[in-house]
This record gives sequence, structure tokens and C-alpha cells, in this order.
Amino acid sequence: MRPTESFPGPKSTPSSRPQPCSAPESAPERQAEPGAPGESEGQVALAVIAGVEIERLDDASMAVGTTPDGRAVMVAGALPGEVLTMRVVRTSRRTGLLYGQIQEVTRPSPDRVPSPCANFLRCGGCDLLHANTEAQHRFKERKVSSALASLGVRVSKIVPAPANFGYRAFAKFVVETSGSLGSYGPHSHDVVSMSGCVVHAPEIEAIAENVRAWLHARAGPLDLRYVLMRASTLTRTVAITLVSRREEAEGLTSLVEHLKDDARVARIGLHANATEGDALLGDAPVRTNFDRGPLEERLDDIVHYIVEGAFSQVNPTAAARAYRLVSQLAMPVVGARVLDLYAGSGGIALRLLADGALHVVAVESSAAAIEAARNAAAANREGGLSLYAEPVEAFLRRMPPPESRYDVVVANPPRKGLSPTVLEGLARLSWERLVYMSCNPSSLARDLEDLGRLDPRIRFVSAHPVDLFPQTKHVETVVLAERVAQR
Repeated sequence: MRPTESFPGPKSTPSSRPQPCSAPESAPERQAEPGAPGESEGQVALAVIAGVEIERLDDASMAVGTTPDGRAVMVAGALPGEVLTMRVVRTSRRTGLLYGQIQEVTRPSPDRVPSPCANFLRCGGCDLLHANTEAQHRFKERKVSSALASLGVRVSKIVPAPANFGYRAFAKFVVETSGSLGSYGPHSHDVVSMSGCVVHAPEIEAIAENVRAWLHARAGPLDLRYVLMRASTLTRTVAITLVSRREEAEGLTSLVEHLKDDARVARIGLHANATEGDALLGDAPVRTNFDRGPLEERLDDIVHYIVEGAFSQVNPTAAARAYRLVSQLAMPVVGARVLDLYAGSGGIALRLLADGALHVVAVESSAAAIEAARNAAAANREGGLSLYAEPVEAFLRRMPPPESRYDVVVANPPRKGLSPTVLEGLARLSWERLVYMSCNPSSLARDLEDLGRLDPRIRFVSAHPVDLFPQTKHVETVVLAERVAQR
């Protein structure tokens, strides 16, 4: 699921994806301090230690190793097998763990590559730019295997992304008072420029540079907190949301008029968010100020629409591969009746119908997403799609017995996973196959274990990592489960 995102829309519209993967619910990306939750840190120590040996990466991609005298260390930007010199920046009072910054890599790993980004480890975004693609894939496969180890499920090789750079079709920028457009640095509110970001889609980077130029040339006050952009890989155009503190924001009229002159700008929305903290969106709706018409996307051969408030994957070309995988696992034969939970704007449902599903019931509480799915179904001339704009919990609670029988259930929940109500509903439903797509191996493992306890007939057949987020620690996973007849 982000590393997966809703394009900003009114928060007053309830969504069954309240925290999608890499969700735009808060500003990018003031990460939590490494270490145990609630752990108090000691005074900063400026010691420099040579000969530190790196043993492994943890699930957050932090390198774990030991000093020559056996003390445990954690450092960002290192790889297993490397030897380095590091500066100690923090120590744990409770465990004695040393947190460091690399001064020099004295014995680099063969998996190390030069980072193509000048802001690597500064902007709080990509954390694996220093590792080659094969090493990134091994890391993600191990991460999934470790999370699902207790289930005994077979984990396949990762499905690679079509592109490792320039793939990200959604961007969240923090606007700093001096005019910088970037993201929060790790563990701080310092805004680090994201100029030249190597994973953003080129059209997003081009428009971001346009905004930066305007910011640096402007005169007078400006009320602008965040700039959000969503690109179409089909039309190479971008929808923009400008987030200010007040409804009548100072300086925004001039910026809107400036952006209207850019042919790559498809739509401009304005949103007022006066709340404290890092939340990108408040309760007010997004007001469309400028619109060239529907913003179309294509996943393989299927047309989709990008609208505010509707879930869209941040990596459309890799998402198309993931959706094909879901369809292949769900339907070994055509003609299935499928229940699609957390359906978003219909990405998986339309793939299933195109591949021969007889009927798909899609459930998604975002009204904007349901409308986008309805329009996409019409554009693709797909029948057999029933749409329900309501929370998954409410749908499962009220489902009468005649509608409780499906050949396949597909679930693609937000990062936090499935609620107890949904798990109990899945256990009650009559189905032969379950395909669960998740961006969080931890919540995925928890949900599968709980589901297995609720219904001992369920067997977990296979898990398939998908690289939806190259250069980062995040990984998507698609799991196939089957119900077996009791003997």
C-alpha cells in the first residue's frame, strides 16, 4: 500500500483508506528517531570510531554493526559487509547503542553504487540509493520472508519495477519561509531542498522548478504551507493542490496565474489548513480554481481517472504489474465472482474484469473514488461492476447471506491493515481464494495470523513481493490464501 496514495480531497469525505501507503496525511518526511520507542537518549558524543563492521540492515534499512571493542552501532547509509569510520552522534542510556554518521567507508560492499542524489540521507526520502538494484531486491525479499516466517508461506522472487528512477507520480513539498521547496530533514523541521529528485516523475520535477523560480522571484507576503502534485504518466500533465493557512491566502493569486501559463498543469486546487502540526490537509474541501478537464491515466491497457480524494498508486507502471499479479492469483480460470475490498478508484476491479471476471463487487468509502471507478468502467466499456461507497466494516456487517458467497475476495487495505471487524467478516464469508495486497509486511503478517486463528481451514499458499517503491525500504506484497475442505 507507500511506501501507496490518495490525491488530496476533502477530509470531510470518509475514506476506507485513511492512511494509504506513503499517505499524504502529513508532511514529508520528519522521521522518528531510530531506536526503541520511548527510549531516552544520552548526551551527544562526538567520538570518531574506526573499524566499525556492518553486519546487516534492519527492516527500516538502518545498518547494524559493531565497533572493534564489541559495542553495537546503528548508522544510515551503510551496507552489510562494509567496514567504516563513523562519528558517534547519539548514545542510548538504556542499551548503550551508538548511533553514528559515516565519515569514511574503508571497505565498501560490492553492492554499493554512487548515489545519484545530492540530498541522499538529507531529505528524509530514499534510503537505499547507495545499494544496487539486486541488493535492494534481496533486502525486500528478506523483509517479507522474515515477517511471514511463522506462517510457513512460500515467498517468491520480487517482481521488479519497470523503472527504478523517475517513477513517482505523487509529490509532497514543504514550503519554507525563505522560499525553499522540499521536505523535512530526518528528525527535524529543517526544510531540505528536493531539487533534482531522481524518483519524481520528470513533469513533477519540471513544475516544481517552475514553482521554485516563482518563489525566489516573488515580492511581498506569501501564505503557502505545502504544494502537492499528482502526475499522469499518460498525458504527462500534473494536478496541483496549494495548501495555505487561510481561505483567502496572501500571494496565491499570483502563483495560480503563473502556473496557468504552464501547459503541463492540468488542474489547480486550493486548500486551507490552519491546523497545528504536520498534517497536510485540514477539514476544508479542496476548491478547484483551474481545470483543463479530466486527468486520465492508463495502467497497461486500462483507462483510469485521477481525481481529488481518490486513491491512486504512486508508481502507476509498477502498480499495473502488481494488479496483473493479483488477477492471475485470483482467477486461475475466468468467470469468477469477486469481492474487491478497499477498491480505491477501481484499479484492481477493472483489471479483474478485463481478465475475465464475471462480476466484481467493489467497496470503497471515498465517494470521489467510487465516481472515478464508475467513469473508468464506462470508458473501458466494462460491465459487471457493482460499486458500494461505504466503509468496508459497514458493508461486511450488513451483508445478507445470499451475497456472502464469492469465488475470490481481494483486499488492499491501508498501511495499518485490517480491523478486527473486517477480519471477522472475512472469516464468515464464503470464498475459495483470498488475495491480500499490502504495503506493510508487519500488519500483513499480523492479519494473516489472526485470520488463520479465526478459520483453521485457511492455508497461505504463496507471497509475492513487488517493488513498487525503488530506492526505498518499502515493499508491496501480494499473498494468496485458499480455503481447504476439512477432513
